[in-house]
Amino acid sequence: MIEWTINGSITIDGGTFDANRSGQNFPANTPKEVRLVGDPNSGGDFARIQDSTGFENSDFFFEIRDFDQASVENLTVDSRPELLSDPALGSGLDGLHIYDVRRITVANPQIRSGDDAVAIGVFDTTIEQISIIGGTLSSPIHANEIRIHHEAEATTAGNIGYAFLATNINDCAEHGIRVTDDPGTGNRISDLRISGVIQQCGQSGISVEAKADRVYCDASIQAVDGHGIALHNEGYDARVDALIQNFGSNSNGIFANFYDTIRVEGEIAQGGVGVRAINCYELYVSATIRSLGGRAIWGSDVRHALVTGSMMKGTARPIYSEGTSDYWTIVGNHGRDNATRGMQLAGANNLRANNQFL
Repeated sequence: MIEWTINGSITIDGGTFDANRSGQNFPANTPKEVRLVGDPNSGGDFARIQDSTGFENSDFFFEIRDFDQASVENLTVDSRPELLSDPALGSGLDGLHIYDVRRITVANPQIRSGDDAVAIGVFDTTIEQISIIGGTLSSPIHANEIRIHHEAEATTAGNIGYAFLATNINDCAEHGIRVTDDPGTGNRISDLRISGVIQQCGQSGISVEAKADRVYCDASIQAVDGHGIALHNEGYDARVDALIQNFGSNSNGIFANFYDTIRVEGEIAQGGVGVRAINCYELYVSATIRSLGGRAIWGSDVRHALVTGSMMKGTARPIYSEGTSDYWTIVGNHGRDNATRGMQLAGANNLRANNQFL
């Protein structure tokens, strides 16, 4: 284990760290391999790791905490999870874990981890900016590729501002990207933007379980066992212009609960339900939705909706609303080869015009 606790800045440039887990007393002894700890009160300090490589960790491989800025470039980590006798032993084998750092940049990581590939946690600091760009992340036996979360011990002072995630996520035991508020503080993430490729996930491609002000996604999400994108908690504005393909047969391409506004474009195919909105105020859909076992668009207690210019084919039913849903405008859509043609709408104030469902 290497640990630096400093009042200042530090750079690790290059180097190979072989933690030799298989030759150690694991799991009885699980040290963090490289740990950089700053002074949260100093201000202006930074930690930088660049062009470094790590193998076979027993706990977090690289941990950074309590700096003003952190920059991680061209980091390679291989936890060698295939050597573990039990997938549960992957717990804690994060590739990179960062706590309470105000501005974070991770560029071109190549991480294959036993637990979260990249985890960013908040206790009592506002994280202003997170950027994870390029590279490839994999966590094949346990946990997520990217996890951003309010830690279980977080206070209400800990918030997350802007996060831009544009990387390649492949072969993940759980969620590709997961954003959580573990203690239920009600703290929010202000702006979450997701691009890149997310594929082969054991659960959802993207799972946002914390409250979010704005979510924008134009990623390609394929071969996930759960939802393509799941927005579980309260939010203001979500915009999705993505390819979501081959998701769970009992799941949704896009799931949203308690969002003010949901806007959906792009293509959703090969899974359960296309767009599932619950307790949302406004829903806008202009997309291609095809080859589903369930409905193309399903709204429960969605007060206003505009569905226009959409193609819906090979689904159980193109459009269905229920509960207190009302004021739905369905204009200029086309559908064919659906098990039930047409739509079923709750409420007395809906408008249908120029649709063709064959």
